[in-house]
Amino acid sequence: MVRKHVPKKVLKNGRDSTKVVRNKGLKNGPRQCGVEQFVWLPLELVESEAWRALSVNGRRLIDRLVIESAHHAGQENGRLIVTHAQFEDYGLSRNSIRGAIEEAVAFGLLRVKQGGRYAESNQPNRYRLTWMGWWDRDGQRRDPTNDWKAVTPERIKRWKAERATTKAARRRRKQFRPPKLRVPYPLFCEYRRLNEFPDVAARSAGFNEINDLQS
Repeated sequence: MVRKHVPKKVLKNGRDSTKVVRNKGLKNGPRQCGVEQFVWLPLELVESEAWRALSVNGRRLIDRLVIESAHHAGQENGRLIVTHAQFEDYGLSRNSIRGAIEEAVAFGLLRVKQGGRYAESNQPNRYRLTWMGWWDRDGQRRDPTNDWKAVTPERIKRWKAERATTKAARRRRKQFRPPKLRVPYPLFCEYRRLNEFPDVAARSAGFNEINDLQS
């Protein structure tokens, strides 16, 4: 069988005009040259109470997650991973990251699948922006949940009051916390060695020796 040769249409610059260049990273077809990537924010979202009530740290957190979603062409919402170091590089302090996440979740703009020590796993947190479509565990595409639509001004005021109470209680606990006893390491090793005696009398004698060492 003889294969028939089909001549290609060649432009003046020597390139084949029949070849379609596609971006392998996107499934939606070829990317047009010269078109900037954009982020979709509904007007109703920007005008909502939840969006306007965000603090500076909460807005920075959302902006960094939006950037991360744009880097993946919107195909990883629900599986977004941003480390604390990346949040810090974007302008958040380490002490403010947790509060910003709690605020975004309370206002219905964000959902978080806990990881790390809170979930007793070696996996990082995974984030989902609620006004965008997302992917579940089975790899199925889901519609936006838009949890921010249910947020009212009364709910925001109540959450801020509860948060202020929690912060005040945390400061009081830290203020009246008893100081930690610092034991020299050699004394601590001697205490562990003496405390391992199974006999009660020997153990009490060991405590007496510890008291003698302290004096």
